[in-house]
Amino acid sequence: MFKIYNNKTIIFIFSFLIFIAVYFTHDSNLIIYTKSKNITNKMMTNGNWNKSKIENKNEHIQNMKDELFMLKYGYWLKIKDELEELDYNYEYKNFQKLNNYIGEFNYISKSKYPKIIIKKLDDPPKFPDNLINDHQTGHCNLMIIDKIDNNSVQYKHMNYQIPNQGKDLHTQQGYNEQVNIKIKSLESMIYLFENM
Repeated sequence: MFKIYNNKTIIFIFSFLIFIAVYFTHDSNLIIYTKSKNITNKMMTNGNWNKSKIENKNEHIQNMKDELFMLKYGYWLKIKDELEELDYNYEYKNFQKLNNYIGEFNYISKSKYPKIIIKKLDDPPKFPDNLINDHQTGHCNLMIIDKIDNNSVQYKHMNYQIPNQGKDLHTQQGYNEQVNIKIKSLESMIYLFENM
């Protein structure tokens, strides 16, 4: 057939054949991958990959405003709901029976009383079905007895600011200063996002 006269020619031909084999194998795998993932022409024509999320802008701004309000004035946190606790225990026992403790139990509340109410301490939440209407302004505990189902619910007002009292005054002041800085930065972010 033909004679090869030196080792360099043999190495060159062998290397060239390996290069061609690797090149075409890699290229065909890339084509198979893009066809299987159906991304051949969608990557640049779709337009969602660089589109700003203006649709969610108002929702994000409202979330920041809620957090700002909670940092400044606090919020009401539900700490007790007797009917919800009974329902939770019932649902959890059913979950255990059906799943033999396999999986994660995700309880969805059916209570008409929300977990968090964003209101000031001076303006406690009011419920039309509450039998107890003698809540005094400034008290951080709110008791509710529902006149329809006799449910007992308790809220406690939570505040991020710690009153300056007790033994470790410097730590409390330092924490309050951090909260004030976070309040200012949230106010700045809200201002920037609203004016974009």
